[in-house]
Amino acid sequence: NNVNGLPYSKVEQFLGQKAPKPHPYEFFVILNEKEKKCVYDENEKRNLSYFFEKHLYVIDNGYNVYGSVSIRNEEQRLAMNMLLNPHINLVTLSGPAGTGKTLLAIGAAIEQADAFDHILIAKPIVALSEKDNGFLPGDMIEKVRPYMQSIYDNINFLKNACKNGTKGKLEKVLSEKIVVEPLAYIRGRTYANTILIVDEAQNLSP
Repeated sequence: NNVNGLPYSKVEQFLGQKAPKPHPYEFFVILNEKEKKCVYDENEKRNLSYFFEKHLYVIDNGYNVYGSVSIRNEEQRLAMNMLLNPHINLVTLSGPAGTGKTLLAIGAAIEQADAFDHILIAKPIVALSEKDNGFLPGDMIEKVRPYMQSIYDNINFLKNACKNGTKGKLEKVLSEKIVVEPLAYIRGRTYANTILIVDEAQNLSP
């Protein structure tokens, strides 16, 4: 029963001293005795769960990032569960390039857009070699756009994959709520009821 959850005390009784001491919202993959490998199989979805207040709760938030863009593996499914959980205020995603971190964050933000006033996507500007913003033509928006292009690429990917109602909602969110800015611009500002996505955060200093 996912409403009441599975009391973790039953897990401890079953596993004894082998039972891990979980942290809040830590995830668990529940395997049957015959399954020995951790391979995502679309035809045999395993039981994924998270720990909260001494219970395990089954995860079932679907298999799409947004629209027709599908979740590709269990790690992405767990990440989406965190991003869509209203009780978790800060989520940090780490992993190699191309694993979908930015795409998942933007998709989850659009999915929850009705509950927020703004979606701010910020990214630190890190120039290559000796070049900086001064070497680029145009006004400030035109100067920073090349640095923010990866964010626009992800938004366009979702946009091209949407159909019917999801495309209409995405276009409305893009025109009314999403703002893309260099991270340096947000210092000193106050954001109320806002989803804040910080992309490429490893390029920041404390």
